[in-house]
Amino acid sequence: MSRRKAWAASVMALAVAAAFAHQTGDGEVSGDALARWQATRLVGVTLPATGWAEEGDVLVQRLAQLGYGVRVHYAPDSATQVAQVHLLVDGGADAVVAVAVAEGTLDDVLQQARLRGVVVVPYEADVATSVEAQLGGVA
Repeated sequence: MSRRKAWAASVMALAVAAAFAHQTGDGEVSGDALARWQATRLVGVTLPATGWAEEGDVLVQRLAQLGYGVRVHYAPDSATQVAQVHLLVDGGADAVVAVAVAEGTLDDVLQQARLRGVVVVPYEADVATSVEAQLGGVA
């Protein structure tokens, strides 16, 4: 895996953590409270089946290192991926990281997830923009 992909996966893991911190209000959580809070959080990940296995492994590893539970699915097609998002949300995911198999195919299901209070972190080629958005514009 390229260093860029490994870096991107690490940054996405931090973006998820930042999104959760933002959800708690002031983002000030520390010590044992943070460990307990993270241990109760489940991050669902859905990625295309082709070409994403290594990057998915890095993302799972980084999120686990941060203390989150992680459930990852690989989708061969858009219909399967939409079903996977439903399964993740219905299964209690607090956040979903998604790379769409085909552009635009997850828009509706991710909006439904947001309406249910799930943090949605899109995994995009321009990871820095996603991180900036999750951190409220702070660079």
